[in-house]
Amino acid sequence: MADLVTAGAIATPADADIIPIRKATVAGLLKITLAQIKGYIGAPKFSVQNEASSAYTAVLADDGKYKRINSATAATLTIPPQSTVVWLADAEITVEQGLVGSVTILAGLGVTLRTRNGVVASTAQYQKANLKRIAADEWLVDWEATAGVGVSTPFAPWTIPLAADFAQVNIGTTIISDSAQGLVFVCPAGQAFETRGVLKAAPAAPWNIYCKVDLSFFAGENNGRTGIALRNTTSGKVMTFGFENDGNAIKYLAIERWSNVNTFNGSATAGRYTAERPWLRLENDGANLNYYIGNGYTWRLIMTTTLAAFIGSVDEIGYMLQSGFNSIVIVNSFSIVAPVGAGGGPA
Repeated sequence: MADLVTAGAIATPADADIIPIRKATVAGLLKITLAQIKGYIGAPKFSVQNEASSAYTAVLADDGKYKRINSATAATLTIPPQSTVVWLADAEITVEQGLVGSVTILAGLGVTLRTRNGVVASTAQYQKANLKRIAADEWLVDWEATAGVGVSTPFAPWTIPLAADFAQVNIGTTIISDSAQGLVFVCPAGQAFETRGVLKAAPAAPWNIYCKVDLSFFAGENNGRTGIALRNTTSGKVMTFGFENDGNAIKYLAIERWSNVNTFNGSATAGRYTAERPWLRLENDGANLNYYIGNGYTWRLIMTTTLAAFIGSVDEIGYMLQSGFNSIVIVNSFSIVAPVGAGGGPA
C-alpha cells in the first residue's frame, strides 16, 4: 500500500492506496483510500445488473442501476423504507422483466407508491419500469405502456382492504399480507386446484361489492381464477365473480360455482366475457346477483343470476384465488361503499 501524501503521485494507484485531499477549513491534508472514493462515487449509472431472485428487496447500491429480474415465475421487487435504506433524494432504479415471470413492485413498511392507474406489475417480457424517489418514503412507479397498460383512463380511488378484516379460508401454503397497493396473495406452485382466500360476514341485503384487482399474475397461468367470493356457511357453497385465464394470457370474466372450497361445480354461464375494465361490482338485491364491470365510476351490467339457482343465501363475502401455479394477486380495493363520485350509468 502506498501513501500518496509521502510517496507522491503514481501512475496507477491501487484501491488500498491513500489519496491526499486538501480542505480549506482544515489545516493539513485529509486522507482517504481510493476504494473509499470508488464506493462513494458508485458504479456507472444504469449499469445492467441481473437478478435471479423471485423476491428481491432493493438496496442502496441499486440506485442508478438497471435491474433485470430474471425469474421464470412471478416475482416481486420491494422498495424498503428510508429508515432501512438511506436513499438519496434523487434515487432512481430501472427495472426490467427479463424472463417470463411478471414483476410486481411492492412497497416496504411505510412506503407509498405513486402509479398510473394503479399499475404496479409488468405484463410482458422485456417491459421496463422507472422507479423514482420523489420524497422520503414516496416513490413513483412508471411501467412503460404495452398492450393497453398505462393508458390514461379515469379510475376511481381505492379502499385498500386489510388482512385483519377477514378470516383466512383454506389458504394452504398461499401467503396473504398487507401492502401499500392492497391485499397481496402469493400462491406458490404445487397446491391442489381449490379455492383459497379471505372471507368476512356479509351485510344484510341489499348490498354491492366494489373491487379493483391487479391482473398481472395471469401471464403464463392456465385456468387461474380470481375474484369476489360469496359463501353460504350452511351448505358450504361458494360462488366467485372475476377473471380467468385460458393459458395464453387472455383474461375472461367468469362466474364460477364451487360445492365447497375443495370441489369445483361449474360455470354459472355458458360463455365468457372478455374483460375490458379492471373494476368488478357484484350486487345482491335480495333475490338476484347482478354482475358488473366498469372503471369504478360507471358500470356495465353483464349478467344476472338468481340466488335460488345455486347458492341460496350469502352469509360471507370476500376475495378468493384458484390456482395450482405460481401466482401473485393484489386486491387494490374492496368495499361495500361505492368509490367517491361513482355513478350507476352504463360504462
